[in-house]
Amino acid sequence: MTGVLILAGCSRVIDNKEVKSSPFLPVSQERSLPKIPPKELKVSVLELQAKEKETENSDGLLKTLNQDVTNPSITKEDLDRGWYLGQKYEKRYATPENWVWLNRGEQSVWMRPGAPLENPFEKDAGLCDATGGYYQYSCYDYQMPRCKYVGKSKCGCRKGTRWLDEQGCLLLNDVDDFVTITSDELKQGWYSGQQDQKKKDTPYGWQWLDQGVNSRWQNTPSS
Repeated sequence: MTGVLILAGCSRVIDNKEVKSSPFLPVSQERSLPKIPPKELKVSVLELQAKEKETENSDGLLKTLNQDVTNPSITKEDLDRGWYLGQKYEKRYATPENWVWLNRGEQSVWMRPGAPLENPFEKDAGLCDATGGYYQYSCYDYQMPRCKYVGKSKCGCRKGTRWLDEQGCLLLNDVDDFVTITSDELKQGWYSGQQDQKKKDTPYGWQWLDQGVNSRWQNTPSS
């Protein structure tokens, strides 16, 4: 007896029409999604990374600006000197871990252990005061939020005088030059003048003597 195998196709209905299809072919194929060319995909990724980097840089800049305003960084001058003025809560950003705070009241400092504490500001401040000036500490020295920025600690001399290193605020003449002590004044050991009328080249040991209208700069009286 000979058998006969009959292969019948399958059918389906599309839009009310019967469609026959071969059993050996797929009835339908899935549509492929459009592919992004590799070059364009790479550009998109790079743009995204650039935007992320820009955001990070902006955040970092804002953080740095905020840090500089609320907590200034230690300076190279501070590191070389080995200390800076400041209260315990005024420790500057990037201060070395081994630095310690020394309580000296208004002159408290953060310092490197063993660093000399001779204060160059105090020497200039004393000379400034002795010659009728007014010494200004910069906001950076004291970190005072409402302090007028000076740039660095310096002496503000009165009108008619100007600062000269090692001599203080000195008297000026009409052409804005320093008035120099004369040889006769040196011989007599004094000259008339108020505290803010010190003359150039006045000997270091001379002091101002307050006698009202008769005040004068004179050689230090012997004890």
